[in-house]
Amino acid sequence: MEAPGAPVFVKGDHVEVRSDEPGFAGAWFEATILRGNPRKKRVLVEFKDLLNDDASRPLREFADVGDVRPRPPPPPPPLGPHREFAVGDKVEAFVRDGWWVGEVVGVANEARYIVRFVDGDESEIGKSGLRTSLDWIDGKWVRPPEVITSKTHDSLLLPPQEQSVVPLPFPKTPVLWRALESMEVFARFPQNPHFRPLERFSEELREGLAIAQMIGFVNLVEGMRLSRFADPLNGFMERLVVIEDLELHGFTVQGLHSHLLEMIRLKKTGEQCDWQLAELDGNEVLTHLNETNKKIVRLEESIACVQCKRSAAEERLENCTSACAKLEKEGMAMKEQMSAVKQEYDGLVTVPLMYSCV
Repeated sequence: MEAPGAPVFVKGDHVEVRSDEPGFAGAWFEATILRGNPRKKRVLVEFKDLLNDDASRPLREFADVGDVRPRPPPPPPPLGPHREFAVGDKVEAFVRDGWWVGEVVGVANEARYIVRFVDGDESEIGKSGLRTSLDWIDGKWVRPPEVITSKTHDSLLLPPQEQSVVPLPFPKTPVLWRALESMEVFARFPQNPHFRPLERFSEELREGLAIAQMIGFVNLVEGMRLSRFADPLNGFMERLVVIEDLELHGFTVQGLHSHLLEMIRLKKTGEQCDWQLAELDGNEVLTHLNETNKKIVRLEESIACVQCKRSAAEERLENCTSACAKLEKEGMAMKEQMSAVKQEYDGLVTVPLMYSCV
């Protein structure tokens, strides 16, 4: 039996398909229905802008009905020459062959806007590549619920009066849901999910999967609360995927999403600083400077050693000079003595032997 509100698509319908592939969270790709399978709730689609592996023809693949929606209606004409989007607007931007969910975070000029996407990256996009983000719920296009903003973390809260009862694709087990809904996290972050994507599963599984979604929301909030700046970036990016999935099931996560994007921005800035420091450590100029400093140290050590040897040599030279002066003095004395002895001898020789013998 077809679930109430389940979309029905026929051959030739122009639709958009959400991808579950890693790296494609928050993106919708235009396609055409080629064949449906109501029993398995799957359809064969041909994408408009995506090609197969060898790029020879448009990509074709089966998609779950829960991942397919009609193409959104064209936007109404602007009422005047004013900007069509404002900071804080949730939009979809056409980049990389698909429509990617994001938020306007800046206005470059009258025709271009700065958009921050689910993964935290930002791009400048012309208004012709933007459209207001809409959700396809119960056969109607509706705007995502607004989030109250303030200067504190209360911006994560949705006011209780904005909550309304929505029909669920399964009957609730009261005792289980009372225990879940009484948890503190749901008092701080009131939720009213519709769980429409669970319609693709058998009715016996839907409540269990819905409970898993509720617990996933609790784990998300707790994980963000306990996160540390030193945690790996992958963990933050995985939470973005969780938020995207929760939003598809009707959870109000816009405030958490914005909060997480800011955490990711700071985390990426920190990692960039780490990379720049690493690049500085490996910079050739710095490496050459370090090597030059080492050579200078070695030269200074060599100079000190040479100076020490020179001092020793100078001391030896001084000793030798003193010894030479002493020897020279002694030599002069010997010469004087020798001269005196010779004179005495010569005088002795000149005396007649006869007189010397008397």
